[in-house]
Amino acid sequence: MKAREKRKKGRAGFLAILWLAFFLCTGCSSVNLNPESLMSPPLVTEDQSQIMELIQKDSGTNGAIMRYPRSGDYRSAVIFKDFTGDSQEDAVALYQTSEGTGTTIAFLTKRSGSWKITSTFVNVASQVDRVCFGDLNGDGVNETVVGWGSLQNQTGSVSVFEYRNGKITEHQPDVNAGEMVLVDMNDDGKSELFLVTLAGTDGSKAVASLYELRSESSLVKEASMEINQSVVRYDSIQVGRINEDTRAVIVDGTCADGNSITQVIGWNKKDSILKALLSDTQVAATSRGAQLQCNARDINQDGLIEIPTASLLPGVNEEALSCVSYLVSWNRLDKEESTLSVVVNTVVNSDAGYAFSYPDMWENKVTCKKDGDSMVFLLVDGETEVMRINMFAASRWNTTASKGYEELAEQNSVVYAVKKGDYQGELQMNNEDIRQAFMLLDAQ
Repeated sequence: MKAREKRKKGRAGFLAILWLAFFLCTGCSSVNLNPESLMSPPLVTEDQSQIMELIQKDSGTNGAIMRYPRSGDYRSAVIFKDFTGDSQEDAVALYQTSEGTGTTIAFLTKRSGSWKITSTFVNVASQVDRVCFGDLNGDGVNETVVGWGSLQNQTGSVSVFEYRNGKITEHQPDVNAGEMVLVDMNDDGKSELFLVTLAGTDGSKAVASLYELRSESSLVKEASMEINQSVVRYDSIQVGRINEDTRAVIVDGTCADGNSITQVIGWNKKDSILKALLSDTQVAATSRGAQLQCNARDINQDGLIEIPTASLLPGVNEEALSCVSYLVSWNRLDKEESTLSVVVNTVVNSDAGYAFSYPDMWENKVTCKKDGDSMVFLLVDGETEVMRINMFAASRWNTTASKGYEELAEQNSVVYAVKKGDYQGELQMNNEDIRQAFMLLDAQ
């Protein structure tokens, strides 16, 4: 597998500094910044400036705090999206007034060159988890779906905003959600709202639920099922194919013991019900150490989502575990046998955002440990170093600090490089194989 070099996505902290510097040069001093708002570029275009003026006028204050979704495809506080279905420019804005405690969502349309706020709604939540768009009622117009966050726990409310006959109506499901995604689960050509909830202290169960927006403008629960009750936080939710014939919702979560698991939920067409595609035993087998932040993903770029399982590498000192102490196997679900089969084995440095394909010839012979920022591969029967992978600021590359290293990839002014150790035996990899085995991991 080839290293994916020079990616545009960067770390949130690095981008935050860049956006702050850019913002301070724009003169837009009336917009307050907080850590949440630094996740996206500031408002600098003419349209965005007009929208800001409307927001300030509507809220009666010059101190509107823009609220930026923390996850999902839309990370801006002002999202340009056609929610009326007339192919003209519309926008959705998220903000908090200096006098309010909740979050306001404003729907705006642009006609004859001027922006106008058509509707506003206020939610008690002080943060926004994600914003999605999809046609839930089959009328050809995208609904706006917002997951509202909570600082007190891992659940929040969800709102579905439907535009119909010039009016926007808010619908809410009958449960709060730990995570949400839009998916056409039953292949009827419409999106459904898929939610997962956590088990409650009041005895309520963790469930997965599927909601549809019917033509009479009501949000109806179409199906529901209990899911793993030990999860205390959902880390990732995604829709994808787990084999050539099966599309599913894949949910990664962290349990009370700190370990993470993966659940896979599909649709039973015959009975029109949600169905767990991994058995309880298979879900338990996906349990991964608390040190390892590792979610399901398309690890080999074959268009299918692979499911991670993990086991300790040989010779690991369990008192000094780190994210690189595990052999992470990426598995495909076999449809006929309903079994997990390994596609590729890796060692994952989740702290640094990369993985390395672990060759078969290393099995039970080579282990790994962290040494500062380095990932060091060693022979199991001693301290003989096979090789190490390290990161360098671009400004330090080709200096004394990087002497002896070969570049593998570069991303956001960080150079990833390898240096071979003293070991020269048959387990040593050549440079081309090392480059093929190195993988940068996109943030999820």
